[in-house]
Amino acid sequence: MGVDQPAPYSRGYEPILHRVACKRGLCSDAGITLYEVEVVHGANLEQTLNVYCRFSKFITLTKLLADSVEEMPPLPAKTAALHGAHDAAFVERRVAGLDDFLKMLLHAVPDTSKCAPLLEFLNLVPGWGT
Repeated sequence: MGVDQPAPYSRGYEPILHRVACKRGLCSDAGITLYEVEVVHGANLEQTLNVYCRFSKFITLTKLLADSVEEMPPLPAKTAALHGAHDAAFVERRVAGLDDFLKMLLHAVPDTSKCAPLLEFLNLVPGWGT
């Protein structure tokens, strides 16, 4: 399983996001799937950071942003119990759905550099679990 890298920015700094993409799902023997999110950021030099999230973290993000994002993009269906956490086709569809969600979310958030829940989710500033 992947390990999150430490947050590169301190609170109060406004990171510039270039690209965010859900790259793959990593399934453990315990039936837990983590989704690898690649974050490309930086002012002058693009830097890449990988963040590993359970689906529940995406759900929490949508709840935190519900009041500030007018058109919240939909998350892919939460039906892993029907398909099994290790069903490769299901994980592949969910990765594609999470990738679409992240791309639409970046367009829906008015100012990503000031959106604390999003920056914490992407592990760009200290927050969730740091």
